[in-house]
Amino acid sequence: MRIIRARPVAEHKAVKVLLAKLGLDDHTRPLYVLAQGLRDAGLEVIFLGTHNTPERVVRVALEEDVDAITLSFHTLGHIGWLTEVMGLLRVREAAERVAVFAGGIIPEDDWPTLAAMGVKGFHGPGTPVATIAEGVRREVERKKKGQGEGP
Repeated sequence: MRIIRARPVAEHKAVKVLLAKLGLDDHTRPLYVLAQGLRDAGLEVIFLGTHNTPERVVRVALEEDVDAITLSFHTLGHIGWLTEVMGLLRVREAAERVAVFAGGIIPEDDWPTLAAMGVKGFHGPGTPVATIAEGVRREVERKKKGQGEGP
């Protein structure tokens, strides 16, 4: 599978986000819309598409030095997948640097469990792309300030 890179319109140092789906979930349209919308909002998007493994997502995220990972789910299994992704980030000592977000069909009852794992935000169907982009930017800035990299 190829990695598609979409650069933001602006030339400033943009927040870099990896966008992907895990496993056999192949509901692609929301992923394409989100990738284009985030790019239009000024984020740099590393788009992995569908049928990824947690190992691939984390490997590419670290190789590309992303600020955030956004995973989209439209089938059950999000708790298992996100547990694996967060565990791999911790093993690679990147969980404090890379913010993880989850979107799609995730029951609100699962949000506290996922937040306890370190997932930073949840975006369901109908969430405006501008809201998602602002949430990603805000969390990335918070993480950078926490590491002494912010203004």
